[in-house]
Amino acid sequence: VSYEVSLLLSALSMAVLFASLNFLDIVEKQTRLWGIALNPLAAIVFFLSILVSTSKFPFEIAEADTEIVCGPYTEYSGIIYGLSMGYGYVKTYVLSLMFTLLFLGGWNPIVWPPGLSPTLAGYSLPSDIFFPSFMVLAKTLIVMAFSVFLRAVYPRYRIDQAIKIGWHVLFTLLILSIILSISIVMVGGWK
Repeated sequence: VSYEVSLLLSALSMAVLFASLNFLDIVEKQTRLWGIALNPLAAIVFFLSILVSTSKFPFEIAEADTEIVCGPYTEYSGIIYGLSMGYGYVKTYVLSLMFTLLFLGGWNPIVWPPGLSPTLAGYSLPSDIFFPSFMVLAKTLIVMAFSVFLRAVYPRYRIDQAIKIGWHVLFTLLILSIILSISIVMVGGWK
């Protein structure tokens, strides 16, 4: 439960910063500067919440395949087992895609190549459509690869450690990120 609050409120802090709940508007406002540079605290909280919400290593507390023989997946077989295992990876992809849209500028590269428009309006060439799609896919796969890398590096947490991370560390960073977003909006806003 602790990670869901952090995940939603970090996305809300970016919605406050960009004054929109629409992903198209949020990405369009990141053509000059990405969201991760504007509010890095919200990006850290969102990314750590992705790691916790997928229930993969190091946060596989409920499953703990190496220790619990009678885990929740021992009763499943066939297609239900495949769907329940695939669900975690689909969830990782969707949350990484949300991270890309909220914090990494979506289809906006660091610098636009000559001849390509930084807006979605008026696409005429196939490269104008494929380049933004490729940028979103590449950024999403990089976020997924980084999360898999972190799973390989860190040890598994106990339940009390995961709850402490969720409520003490992430929630504190989250409050600071909301204050940062509100202060940026109050000072001059982000256009």
